[in-house]
Amino acid sequence: MKKLTIKCALVSLLVSGALCSCSSEPELNTPGYGHLRLNLETAKDFTRAVNEADYTNVANYTVELRNDRGDLVGSYRGDNVPSSLLLPIGTYSVKAYYGTESAASRNSFLCTGTNYANILSDGEAEVTVTCSPTSGKLAAKFAPEMATYYSDYYITYGGTAALQSNLLTWTKTDTEPWYVLLNEKGETVTATIHLVVKDEYLTDEAKTQGIQQDGTVVKTYTLMRNKAWTLNIAPNYNTSKGILGGIVITIDESTNDQTIDIDIPAEWGL
Repeated sequence: MKKLTIKCALVSLLVSGALCSCSSEPELNTPGYGHLRLNLETAKDFTRAVNEADYTNVANYTVELRNDRGDLVGSYRGDNVPSSLLLPIGTYSVKAYYGTESAASRNSFLCTGTNYANILSDGEAEVTVTCSPTSGKLAAKFAPEMATYYSDYYITYGGTAALQSNLLTWTKTDTEPWYVLLNEKGETVTATIHLVVKDEYLTDEAKTQGIQQDGTVVKTYTLMRNKAWTLNIAPNYNTSKGILGGIVITIDESTNDQTIDIDIPAEWGL
């Protein structure tokens, strides 16, 4: 994961004051018209995501050009954008996008971006549209040792406006991340870790420490678009005393494969 969490694509659109014809090379000095040149390319350092090849393939992107009234002037596949367009002078919006937006998905997310260009008869301008996800990424990693001490363990996620009262589940065998729709300022996500201790590890001393067979640990985090939140979860077992003290959670907020952990003391919440 070089940057995912999710940086999708970079779309460059160059606007110049030269003049053109849609069917031939641009003509110079056509009154009331300007020359719009579009170049689309995906980010060179796109990171691992759902179907990486799909998000780095220029052909999958759609580029839409609209005038200041919102009328669609042109729509192009990313690998079929005209080299030049003859357009009346004025202000245009340029939007590029790929993917599908939903409250939560493991199969797709939306990368999109919009910027504006002013077409002048004798001027020239340059505009860049950077496409980025409207989602954040949720993932978890259970240490293999969890199976030794717990008969079951899983996570439920919730709290975003798009999810409403619905919950996402991360089972103990899951490996694929969840991509959750977020508002532009980010949203608070609640992760509830569910744990069932095996009978042989539920000692009387453990019970006096507040550990019971079924328990939960709740964590919250403000997740931003294009960012990731990964929970790394391992058992906290004292081998010298033979006591299971709950779990240890570390949090990975990085957007690449280098782990940056924030240690949280072993705990157990009901």
